[in-house]
Amino acid sequence: MNRSILLLVIIMLATFLVSAGCAQEEKKDQPKDTMNGETTGTPETTQPAETEQVETTPTEVEIDVAFLQDYTNWELVKKDLASPAHNNAIKDVYVNSVGLDVFKSGTVPYPVGSIIVKENYANESGVKGSLAALTCMVKMEPGYDPENGDWAYVNTGPDKAATEKGKVAMCSSCHAQAKDKDFVYLTGGEQKPETSG
Repeated sequence: MNRSILLLVIIMLATFLVSAGCAQEEKKDQPKDTMNGETTGTPETTQPAETEQVETTPTEVEIDVAFLQDYTNWELVKKDLASPAHNNAIKDVYVNSVGLDVFKSGTVPYPVGSIIVKENYANESGVKGSLAALTCMVKMEPGYDPENGDWAYVNTGPDKAATEKGKVAMCSSCHAQAKDKDFVYLTGGEQKPETSG
């Protein structure tokens, strides 16, 4: 099951259980009418009830994908890059101005707002074919996904419409191998060997 869906189900279940428990507590605190055993609706005590602090897990942050419309205006930092990653695609890589200096210098970490877009083209026996997909990384605010460098991932089909976005397990597990470069294989202009995926 997708982690995001599982997290949402857990949050919904926790919310239900907490609200059900509160309803039971509220009912318990109301005095019974001695004549018919029903609650009178008036609490027995005028003391304010202590509120429990419930720690909740933040829900998925919405990823703005407006950049998919104009990323080609950014600097093209790698062209016709062939590697086994992304199903052996031939890639053109764009980086926005926020992350460009880090990408070139290799001085990590990337600042919040950095975006890297890889255009993945079919590899037809070493020849660049048609656009197959976009795979993108978006650096989020600290705390978004600390284990994975606080990167969100966006994947599209050839039409450039987002098909996946957020904490994409397949992406983060592969990029974990580039943790020393803030999870970006190409940081510093050198290509760290990527795994297939």
